[in-house]
Amino acid sequence: MKSQDPDMKSNSGRASWAVVGMLNLVSFTIGMESYAINLAAPTLIDSLSLGLTALMWVINAYMVALASTLVVAGRLGDRFGSTRMLLLGLGVFVLGSASCAVATNGTFLIGGRAVQGLGAGLVTPHIVSLTFTVTPVHRRGFAFGLGGMVAGVAVAAGPTVGGLLTTLFGWRSIFWVTVPLGVVAGALLWHWAPRPSPQKAAVDITGAALLTLSIAGLAISLLHAGQGNVVAVAAPLTLVAVTALVFQQRGRRDGTALLPFELLGHRMFLAMTVVAASLPAAVTAMFFLSSYVLQHAGLSPAEVGLVLAIAPAVSVPCAVLGGRWTDRPGGARQVSVTGLICFLSGTIWIMSTLGSGPSALVPGLVVFGIGMGVVFAGPVNLGLATLPEKWLGVASGIFSTGQRIGSVIGAALVGLTLQATADLGPLQAARWAFSAPLALLVLALSIVLGTWQATTPLDGPPLLGSTPRPSRPESVS
Repeated sequence: MKSQDPDMKSNSGRASWAVVGMLNLVSFTIGMESYAINLAAPTLIDSLSLGLTALMWVINAYMVALASTLVVAGRLGDRFGSTRMLLLGLGVFVLGSASCAVATNGTFLIGGRAVQGLGAGLVTPHIVSLTFTVTPVHRRGFAFGLGGMVAGVAVAAGPTVGGLLTTLFGWRSIFWVTVPLGVVAGALLWHWAPRPSPQKAAVDITGAALLTLSIAGLAISLLHAGQGNVVAVAAPLTLVAVTALVFQQRGRRDGTALLPFELLGHRMFLAMTVVAASLPAAVTAMFFLSSYVLQHAGLSPAEVGLVLAIAPAVSVPCAVLGGRWTDRPGGARQVSVTGLICFLSGTIWIMSTLGSGPSALVPGLVVFGIGMGVVFAGPVNLGLATLPEKWLGVASGIFSTGQRIGSVIGAALVGLTLQATADLGPLQAARWAFSAPLALLVLALSIVLGTWQATTPLDGPPLLGSTPRPSRPESVS
């Protein structure tokens, strides 16, 4: 039977879309796990006698390990093959999930969460690069829009599934449920995913260690920024400064460096990386503040989860529509600007209606959800469109790292603002804290508008030793 999609009229087309579907299953599994743990926090405190510091690390060990691994994982994918690294990471993630499920104390659970984050870090950049590789050029916007839809479902489903599983079967079930999902996804990818030939290039082990230490130090410092502990912020930042300096000096001397410095001269890629980091920073800050206000209004965690699920739920159909729009001539920038305007409008509405009851937040959450669904495909397409095949892995790792660090930055800025304005009371402090996501969104919108006249082939200098990929139609203004 013929499919209506022309890309699926051949076996190769069907296989490509099957791979995209399996990659989205992996993305959903990892995304859901990231959010499912939050509503289990009170149960974890009682079950394992956790203090607040230990609980913080149960949640954040995952994020630190994930953010620290992404660039290295992307480079290893370029060297050994994206599919191989994705399957390895998925195995590590499943092992970490099982370890968390059988944890008997806080230390064991924190270690399991770090292993989960390591596995997720090994997987994440290859979801982006494989989607980009296997999808026909004129359908990439749709493919990334589909990925955005799955991410929205994971955000919405994570707290709901986590709360239900914790209530019905206990907190350990949150981790057990990802084991069969990971195994099934891995088996299907083993069968269907392409296995490109590995590149003959040395792996910069020293550079990998330095970069990992730098990113981990930055993440740890940001996570402590809102807690008033100067030593916990300054010590990791010192580590970041030293390791980043050594990494930079080695990279300029070493032709086999982990991070190709020619890539950093590609202006459009760098600009879209900043935009990609700003978006999750704003989302994290907005959802944290809304949850903060709703809980102070006396709502239960389940009620808070239902209210905040409005935005991700709205984002699901919008992500597909945004992806299709991205595939049109000029669509990538149009989608990015439209999504950012919706982001800003929804954030302003929510900020202005704080304290008026949950129903007053709904219009803002709807508009914010439209922005969430529409915007994410555009920057990815603009940033990766002209990069050579050999750099897709490391470029995807940089994109993903920017997004994860952006989330931590958003949380840190909110924490600092809430701490500085605590004397004003929860409501006024939250209003002041909304300046963080607003500033990030204005920055992202300014960058996208600033690149509007640029055509993709001129977005950066010629990439050394490589032939640029053909430009996408929508990249030409």
